[in-house]
Amino acid sequence: MTKLGTKVLLAVLFVALVGTSYLGYSQYRERSALAAKRDAAASATKAAKKAMESMVTYDYRTVDKDFQWVETAGTKGFQKYFTDASTKSKQLIIKLQATAEGSVIDAAAKPGTTSKVEVLMFVDQLIKSKDDPEGKLDQTRVAMWMVKQDGHWLVSKVLLRDRPTLGSLPN
Repeated sequence: MTKLGTKVLLAVLFVALVGTSYLGYSQYRERSALAAKRDAAASATKAAKKAMESMVTYDYRTVDKDFQWVETAGTKGFQKYFTDASTKSKQLIIKLQATAEGSVIDAAAKPGTTSKVEVLMFVDQLIKSKDDPEGKLDQTRVAMWMVKQDGHWLVSKVLLRDRPTLGSLPN
């Protein structure tokens, strides 16, 4: 092999090595980003389930305390919204001597980022009152948006999803 041929071969090998290294690094970065999003979704879902169960569980005797969960689990904006919206609910809960036990039956995160995740949940809530001691089971679909602030996942928005009616289900 000539000197020129050796130089060309070395140049080709160098370019191949650089290209392979770049591809490997790109795949590593992509996998790391996907893993970070997966971890964020898992931790946001865990925080959302805890917040939701706190939101739908209360007792008329301790309703003020029961609604304080929002102070540590909600963003400032959501805290204000929830406090304003729950004022009349608290009065009704006390008047009816209502209790509720809620649980998240299932939850899943939609693809998001490492700092904002939408979590979809199936929620069961057994509501009892002085007029209905046996209670009524309410089954709700909920979308909850979680944002990461200061290392904690906080509720930023909650929407109830309409339950399908018999007429809206596919045949």
